[in-house]
Amino acid sequence: MRAFIILILILASCGDNHKGKVEKIKFKSEKEKLSYALGVNQAEMYFSKNELSQEDFNQDKMIEGFSKELKPDFVEDTACLETIRLFLGNGQQDINDRFINEGSYCVGKINAHNFMRIWNKPGALEKMDLDFIKRGFKDVVQKKPLSLTKAERATLIKNYYEKLVEDLTKIMLDTVLVKKNLQKIDNEILIETIQEGTGAFPTDSSDVALDFILSTPYGDTMENTFNRKSTEKEPIFNIKQMYEGWSMAFPKLKQGGVYRVYLPFEMYQDPRLPFPYIIYYLKLNKVAAKGELLKENNAPKINPIK
Repeated sequence: MRAFIILILILASCGDNHKGKVEKIKFKSEKEKLSYALGVNQAEMYFSKNELSQEDFNQDKMIEGFSKELKPDFVEDTACLETIRLFLGNGQQDINDRFINEGSYCVGKINAHNFMRIWNKPGALEKMDLDFIKRGFKDVVQKKPLSLTKAERATLIKNYYEKLVEDLTKIMLDTVLVKKNLQKIDNEILIETIQEGTGAFPTDSSDVALDFILSTPYGDTMENTFNRKSTEKEPIFNIKQMYEGWSMAFPKLKQGGVYRVYLPFEMYQDPRLPFPYIIYYLKLNKVAAKGELLKENNAPKINPIK
């Protein structure tokens, strides 16, 4: 998974391609407005990404699939993915009208599941009204005039997303900072020792080989090299080629150890990861002088974020 990054895709998808006289919903709260904006966004992201038109679907079935399946305890449906393939083809551009009804339902269903994957985080759904999410999705599918402008929707979602990340980061830090095996070093970098290593400490210019899981404050996995194929080499890089924070964190780690490293944004400054912290769960497999591991493995310079 790549963090789309969620916010970037959200703001990019907030279009205004719905013409006609606007009969605005009379929203009673910011919660209703936000929910409607999120529903609109989910539908617009789908149509924008796949370059499909609402007329390609049975709109009622698509809305039905989304509405019935918009629930946090959803069950993955691989059969629906096959139905979509039969309906839209492998590239989602070769439409087979024989499957339009069940295919449209499944497209709505998968959109509901994708919505929950994005937003079902601690405390997030409590701030939403599912009925207004469904209404926003429905208005886009039926190409109805929207009840919130592009600017209004973008502001609502941006503010909500930023507050959500802030809240979840605080929850994460409140949990982490009480751990006894935690070390806080310069620039607010946190190192949690899960298993102490027995080998050498790297310098700030060493070559290192490691496996890692990169995640966000709300628990989404961005990359996992532990799942690499047996024929694939472990990631190898020189510490100075990486984020600034690694030059401070790695000299505190021992070869063979397992750690969880929390890097604040100021220590990595990667716009693809717009979070107050990113978290690396890592196993430090090898440590060597600059150039030795890269030369030994004939490997290119590797950046963990592809």
